[in-house]
Amino acid sequence: MLDYQNKTVILSPHILLGVMEKVLTQNNIEIEIIPVDENNFLEVARTQKANGKEIIISRGGMAKEIRKSIDITVVEITITGYDIFKALYQYNGKPKKIIVVENKDFTRGAEYVGRIMGLNLECYTVDNYEEIPGRIREAANNRADVIISGGWLASETTEIQELKERMIEFRTIESGEESILEAIDKAFNVYEATIAERQKKEEYKAVFDCAMEGIIIIDNAGLIKAVNPAAEKMFGLNSELSINKPLIDVVRSYNTVQVLKEGKASRGKLEIIKDMNIVNNAIPVIVNGDINGVVSTFQEATKLQEIEQKVRYKLADKGLATKYGFEDIIGQSACIQETIDKARFYSQTEATVLITGETGTGKELFAHSIHNNSRRRNNAFVAINCSALPGNLLESELFGYVEGSFTGARKSGKSGLFELAHNGTIFLDEIGDLDIELQTRLLRVIQEREIRKIGDDRIIPVNIRIIAATNKDLIKEVERGAFRADLFFRLNVLSLHIPPLRARKEDIPLLAGYISRKNNFAESVIDERIIKALSEYYWPGNIRELQNAVEKLNVIGMNRPLNDNDLKEVLESGYSMAGGGACVNDAFLHGSLEDIEMKVITQVLEEEGYNKTRTADRLKINRSTLNRKLQKSE
Repeated sequence: MLDYQNKTVILSPHILLGVMEKVLTQNNIEIEIIPVDENNFLEVARTQKANGKEIIISRGGMAKEIRKSIDITVVEITITGYDIFKALYQYNGKPKKIIVVENKDFTRGAEYVGRIMGLNLECYTVDNYEEIPGRIREAANNRADVIISGGWLASETTEIQELKERMIEFRTIESGEESILEAIDKAFNVYEATIAERQKKEEYKAVFDCAMEGIIIIDNAGLIKAVNPAAEKMFGLNSELSINKPLIDVVRSYNTVQVLKEGKASRGKLEIIKDMNIVNNAIPVIVNGDINGVVSTFQEATKLQEIEQKVRYKLADKGLATKYGFEDIIGQSACIQETIDKARFYSQTEATVLITGETGTGKELFAHSIHNNSRRRNNAFVAINCSALPGNLLESELFGYVEGSFTGARKSGKSGLFELAHNGTIFLDEIGDLDIELQTRLLRVIQEREIRKIGDDRIIPVNIRIIAATNKDLIKEVERGAFRADLFFRLNVLSLHIPPLRARKEDIPLLAGYISRKNNFAESVIDERIIKALSEYYWPGNIRELQNAVEKLNVIGMNRPLNDNDLKEVLESGYSMAGGGACVNDAFLHGSLEDIEMKVITQVLEEEGYNKTRTADRLKINRSTLNRKLQKSE
């Protein structure tokens, strides 16, 4: 927080200095305020950037000019609907002609508030500051009693003096304390996002530098733009000397050059480069339909063999048996019981099952249960995640290979998972991510119930039941050409949709209790108040997210009672956003300004089901501002 304050400066017109200082003092915020005017604000902004400031907070026209003229992050102190409301409220019920001279955002809000109050109000919209003096004279000549504008004009200007002489009231709309606090909150969020972006760049660099595969990036002219250390070592390159040289002169990867020409990805292409057998994957970088370059990865075939062995050992460690049955599925809600009943029925058949549902709903649990309740329960259950391996490795895992089928292949060959699942069940998780070429081979397996190993000419019959699962909409994938329609229909013989957690919230107490017991937590931590909060949450991550939340809350609650801030930290990121507009009638105009404000807030809060995020969005304020107003009214 302190670093953010040190990197931020407020450039304030003199008219706002008092309220600025008050806001910072009352909220213990230590951000430097520098008074500026229309003659020096750009010079001051440039100086502050040179002094290491990264964010400038300013008002209206100044903010826009700084943003246009200087490469620095600018957060504008906006004039909110509340500021306009406060300025116009004193004229409620008075027969005065009011003319507002400002930009379109300002005048749009003023027109709206004016209609609510029934004021005699006109708006003159301007596009830039230079137009304001002329439009003010025009307003004066149009018999205005009151002219309202922003805060740029000083009281001693010729235009203002003329208005005084003609007995026309001139009023500037000042940004209120809430507007200033909102700008400061936004600046903090912008700074956090900037830091996060820097971290993301460093993470990408770390991945690029630490990848075991050689990676070379070329531009649309085929010139090298980046080389990672693995590629340097593999091909004996110096990255600095290789930059901006044609790839074909440095690393003769004709496959990469072909991908640049055609704009189509190529995976698992075997090339001989510098007397090495290299497996090349080349992906075009497409921006707005144009080929901007290619990201190409290189790996020695012998290294692939080592990776394949490790993957196979990992799969073997998992075993070829199920771990779960229907008795392990927690829930008493009607929708989950209906799903279980349908799955039990499906388990007694031999037909292919397609399980759909969002991430974290428990699709694998149902796949295990179907097998465990079927006639194949005493035979192998083989599971594979289709998104976990690149296409060339996944193909060898599914179908196996024979000796000499490719460079680096094991001498004894390898049995594929379809062969291992003979007389049992194979579970293809994340089927929606399957390579389009492998989809063709899988279709043949489903149709013919036979496989052919890589490099072999023999057909091996297999007696398997297939269960597939995905969190994607396969119909949409078919429509965009990413998934074969004939394969979809072959898989979708029996369909089983797992309901999301938000559709079975009555199961949350059972699930929370089970998770607590499973981890040896005290069940008293997750009390009725916590259960109520968990039941009101949207759960985009479903049961997996619930498990994480319950475990976190239990850890936090080990030494002290849980409070609202604990819940907020665990659940805040899941609240959904929605927009809308508030409806205000004449009854809202009775009472003090604060009373009217709270009436509006209360009505919108009720309309949004007491969802503070959606309420704040409709009121055009941020959530922290809404919380402050609600706390103040208590």
